[in-house]
Amino acid sequence: MDSKQTSGSTTFPARPDSSPLKSDAGAKDLRAKSGDAISKINDAAQAVGQQAKATATSLASEANEKAKGALNGQIAAGAEWVGYVAEATKAAADSLDRNVPKLSGLVRETAQKVERFSQDVKDQSVEELYQSASDFTRRQPALVFGSAALFGFFLFRLLKTDPRSASAAGRESGRSSDGRDR
Repeated sequence: MDSKQTSGSTTFPARPDSSPLKSDAGAKDLRAKSGDAISKINDAAQAVGQQAKATATSLASEANEKAKGALNGQIAAGAEWVGYVAEATKAAADSLDRNVPKLSGLVRETAQKVERFSQDVKDQSVEELYQSASDFTRRQPALVFGSAALFGFFLFRLLKTDPRSASAAGRESGRSSDGRDR
């Protein structure tokens, strides 16, 4: 092996020249191996992507089912509360029966309608209630939007009421903010 050494620098032994045929075969083999490696990496990346997509879909589906379960529980609780209102209305009708029989009949009829509503809501899922509400809105859009406007008006009035203005009105009338005379 020859090596040259000059002042201050080191050289490494010269590499024997390889034949051009061996380097072409080696390059082809290297290309084939790198192509196989890239193909395997691509396949693995696709498999991981598909697995991640399946996992995300599964998690989203599971979360959706849990949310539906929670909403169904809330709907059942609300329907039960409406059932209690119906029972209280029936009790009021019974009380009115002795004093005002005509009004008692109206109150009892209202109690029955409220009780039917409670049972209807209790027997439906979230999807069924949504579909029922959508159908009703398509059949009666004026009623729905009129009710929404009325509700919005009352909500606005409720939120606009300022407790400080009520106490100022009390002071002007000769009363303090706690309702006592001055």
